Amino acid sequence: AKNLTNHDLIAAENNANINVKNKVTNTENSSIYAGNKLNIQASELFNDSAEILGTDVKLEANQITNHIGTLQALNTMHIKAGKFENIGKVEDLDRYESYYETWDGQRIEANQIEDWKVHFSKSSSKRSNGSAGKTIRRRQREAYHEISEKMKNDKYASLLFPTYDKLMRGYLGDRGEYTEKTGSARIQTVPLQEKLRSLGKTTHAKVLAGNNILIEKKSDSNNEVMNKDGILSAGNTIKIDANQVQNLVSVGDEKIKVKTGEESMYIKLERTGKKPRKKVKMEVSYDRDFANDYITKKIPKLDEKGRQVYQKKFGGRKKPVYEYVTEYVGRYAYVTGQPSVIEGKNVVIDNASLVRQGIEEANGSLKSGKDVNIQNFTSKNFHTGLSNGNQELHFNLSRTNIPTINLSKPLENMGNHLATVDNPVANLENNLEFNNPLHNYENTEIYNNLSSLNDILKSGKIDIVPNLPSSLFIQNLEPTGKYVMETRLKHIALSNYYGSDYFLKRIGYEETWDRVKRLGDAFYENQFIERTVVEKLGTRFLNGKAISMKEFIDNASTEATKLNLTIGKALTKEQISKLDKDIVWYEYQEVSGIKVLAPKVYLSKNTLANIKADGRSRIEGTELTSIKTKTLDNTALIGKKGTTYLEADHIVNRSIGNQIAEIRGEKTSLVADSDIFNIGSNISATEELNVIAKNGDILNRSTVTKTNRNYEDLNRTRHSELEKIAEISSGKKLNIIADNYTSIAGKTSAKDLNIAVKEDVNISSQKLSGEQKFGKDGNNFNSYAFESNIGSNVNEENLNISAKNMNIKGSAVVAKNANLAVDKVNIDSNVDKINTENRSKTKDLLKSHSKTEIQHSENNVA
Repeated sequence: AKNLTNHDLIAAENNANINVKNKVTNTENSSIYAGNKLNIQASELFNDSAEILGTDVKLEANQITNHIGTLQALNTMHIKAGKFENIGKVEDLDRYESYYETWDGQRIEANQIEDWKVHFSKSSSKRSNGSAGKTIRRRQREAYHEISEKMKNDKYASLLFPTYDKLMRGYLGDRGEYTEKTGSARIQTVPLQEKLRSLGKTTHAKVLAGNNILIEKKSDSNNEVMNKDGILSAGNTIKIDANQVQNLVSVGDEKIKVKTGEESMYIKLERTGKKPRKKVKMEVSYDRDFANDYITKKIPKLDEKGRQVYQKKFGGRKKPVYEYVTEYVGRYAYVTGQPSVIEGKNVVIDNASLVRQGIEEANGSLKSGKDVNIQNFTSKNFHTGLSNGNQELHFNLSRTNIPTINLSKPLENMGNHLATVDNPVANLENNLEFNNPLHNYENTEIYNNLSSLNDILKSGKIDIVPNLPSSLFIQNLEPTGKYVMETRLKHIALSNYYGSDYFLKRIGYEETWDRVKRLGDAFYENQFIERTVVEKLGTRFLNGKAISMKEFIDNASTEATKLNLTIGKALTKEQISKLDKDIVWYEYQEVSGIKVLAPKVYLSKNTLANIKADGRSRIEGTELTSIKTKTLDNTALIGKKGTTYLEADHIVNRSIGNQIAEIRGEKTSLVADSDIFNIGSNISATEELNVIAKNGDILNRSTVTKTNRNYEDLNRTRHSELEKIAEISSGKKLNIIADNYTSIAGKTSAKDLNIAVKEDVNISSQKLSGEQKFGKDGNNFNSYAFESNIGSNVNEENLNISAKNMNIKGSAVVAKNANLAVDKVNIDSNVDKINTENRSKTKDLLKSHSKTEIQHSENNVA
């Protein structure tokens, strides 16, 4: 046949072979089934909200699309395609709810936010006489005390009170105007952030196999695998051989502006007027409300050709013309679907380029051509300590004690020691230059709908809604029928599956329990339970094992006796909390007006503790995660337990917005031909971690965000602050090999840390700065400016370093035992600076008053 379109059911008791010249279409709610082997060959295969099932399934076509459908093999799923797409759908992606989170973790719903807002202002004046100044100062202190006590006892804790009480109280009684705000250079923390709760509803496309999933190229030409709003889950191994692999989620089109809270305090004391009406005035004002997220900028006015516009003035002179524009400087957010997942006991991806999630504002960009700007160190040879007393550092310059392993079989040697780099080349001069990843100026955040998962974590129960659209099953409402949902194919061996019959037998009710209908036969309930659990939890693995209906029921028989459970009755909260194992329990439920026994899944406290409400898409194997690719740019989660092995020309691990990129495992290895960059993200292992750049550098760098709220010259604040800490860590052993290893405000930790580089080890700091200026005019203002340095942290019990130079700047390296095989150690400190200026000036007919306070402090930070 040229084309085949299935509108109902195509089934075979044993084997089925479908060979079509052009296109096979499996339409909505239709099924293609084979009891044993199912082979489908075509130019194109389109499974549209339908299902393809068999014991062993092989699909071969130039293009295979599983659109909101299910491809399922009891044993092995083999997909051979030029392009394979596993694409789910997300409805209502434009819908979301707002809620708010305070600086101390309280959650405030949108309809309660007005209760959080506070506006307080008191002022007083008195005609100047001998006691006016004293009276007004007393009233100022009373006003301040009133708002201070109010905020200390408010249901929503204030950030300014009492944390910055001493700072603000110091302004009382002084002439002038003083302003302090949260989210400023001096007080960088914000008291409140608006967050989003996505209402998008994801229906995953699913590829499930009891044993293995194999996805391979149809020919030597380029091919792609896209898993978007989908789940690829194998009970054993999933192996993908493709040129490009995309593991993505749908992202809402709208770039949503989200609000930030602000607390501000204004304190003023002044003398005004002329005699005899001269007065002393005071004001104390406190506001807790949303910050103004818009500033006005003065920019040159350009003509249609992009040239500066000038205004002619008297005398022929030309004056540039400017115009004012409004600019948003607040935070942005996106809403997405639920995470996409590629999982199995073993996940192996070969020769594929992993495509990162496409949110450019959050991703940043990469380009090549310039060196990474690594700290320039002053070359100093000296022994020094971190205090006034000197402390000698002893260096073993012999490099013969560094252990080695062979890189040719990395997976077999991960438990050994450091690696030998064969035929080393000179340090690469052209590294990647990061524009955005190091400085995320736009504060982009990502929110997805995890409400179903959060409900399960709170209740411990997975509600099973009887809705499995499939032509494999029919509804039987006859009074004599045992099941409401029955499998159409009589040649499906129901005895191979486990459902209500097996449950009643294990519980001990088999002979007498005929008083009520069951939801479905064993095949229906198996399909129903597995797909519901996968859809709601985003995984078919619980505690590292694929879910099993038989195991659920066997567990139920044990727990029923222990907890005195009753068939047909839901478990109480107390009974759920005492479960030691995950179970299926049958309860009364109404389906199509009929009372039936329907299965519900209850999870033990141990399982619930191991499930995280994590919105990141992930590629994870419970025993092995192996990815070999030309370019690895990870922005999600790779690895789980067991061994994680990544190999690429270069590796970048960096976060998207508020979602942390992570590479993890029990034994984890990253091997790159050139560079490895960990930017504001985590690379970890519980036992052993190997990070190896054969002919390149390793950079572990925290990210910086910048805030700039320049409303006008005397109402402005800007500052930079550390955003995400970069961390490379191991619970036991960490081996780092590269041309250079550089940590900038990052964390490097292990029990045993071994660093072997051909050139330098740089443990450096990140410089931060900021300034604020609030006031009335050039004679009445208060300003604050700072420069600070956030150092790196290297913690270990046993430290071995082999390098030409070890450069430590403003950072801490702490070890019980250290063996340093280095030629030169350079230790330098940073200087943190703070400048403050308070200026006030008043003038009347006969006299004037002016006061200027300028303070400068420096602190040497080693």
